[in-house]
Formats: sequence, structure tokens, C-alpha cells
Amino acid sequence: MQLGQRAQSASRERPGQPEQRVPAGPEGATGSTGAQGIQGLTGATATPGAAGPAGPQGPQGLQGLTGSTGPQGSMGAGFNFRNAFDPTATYAVNDVLTYSGSTYVANATNGPNPLTPDANPSAWVVMAAQGATGVPGAVGPQGSNGVSVVGPQDPAGADGLPGRLALLGRKEFKV
Repeated sequence: MQLGQRAQSASRERPGQPEQRVPAGPEGATGSTGAQGIQGLTGATATPGAAGPAGPQGPQGLQGLTGSTGPQGSMGAGFNFRNAFDPTATYAVNDVLTYSGSTYVANATNGPNPLTPDANPSAWVVMAAQGATGVPGAVGPQGSNGVSVVGPQDPAGADGLPGRLALLGRKEFKV
């Protein structure tokens, strides 16, 4: 008899007697599960298939947390402003000067030096170049007429001393 099938009839064997067929009885209750069998052998490894197409880009992730503040850096070298270029002066690295409207910084110790900064790129680097001359601006509007104020008049002065003619008693005097 096979498992899971109901038998149509059952037979009993009796020694020395012919086989008799008896009708099958009702199906019995399901028995308990048996013990697990041993693990089977690992199957053969398949050949990997071709890679599929790249998927669409996913949405942007959430903003991460702010990191901790790093340590303070060491103090850098500063600039030393030396005013206008002087060919008789000696300049150190990071000295800054002006020449012909531009600003230069020394990238090497140099001087006294007759070469101007614009002609000496081995010692000077342009920090800020002079800009081009702009176009003239428009003529401004006519200014308003100024207010003329006449000040108060001073009182008349005292009479002067008599002239020479009056002292001489003459009406005419010829020199």
C-alpha cells in the first residue's frame, strides 16, 4: 500500500489458507512527524549570469550631523607692507609694495635691485594689478546760482585833517 492512498481492500495472510480479501476500514489519524533526515550534498555552483542594467539613482539621504571643530592651525606668515618700490632697499619674503599702480609681494629675498617688480618675476608676484582707466563720466548738471549777501554798512568815519591848501589859505596849489 502506498502512503496517502486508501486501500480498496486489504488481505490477511494465514498460513495454509488461501488469501482472503477484506474491505478496508476507515482511514486512521495522521501520525507524528518523523525525525529530520541528514543534510544532502551541496549542489553544483552555477555560472554567474551577466550583470543587469544599473538602477535609477535613489533619493538624497538626510543631512548628516555637524562634525566636531578641528584643532586650531598654526599661525601663518603675515605680510609686511613696505610702501612704494625703492630700488635701494632690501626686501624679504612676504614684503608687499606698490609700483605703477599695482601691488606686489616678494616671493624671494632680493635687493638692492635696479629691476622693477614688473620686470623681475623671479622675486615678485603681482598681488593686485592696476585696473584699466575707465571711460570719462558724464558732465554733471549746472549748479545753482549762489546767494549774494550784502553785509551791513559801517558808520561814517571821523572827518580828516585839513589838507595843505586849507592850511596855506589858498584855493589852488600847483606843484
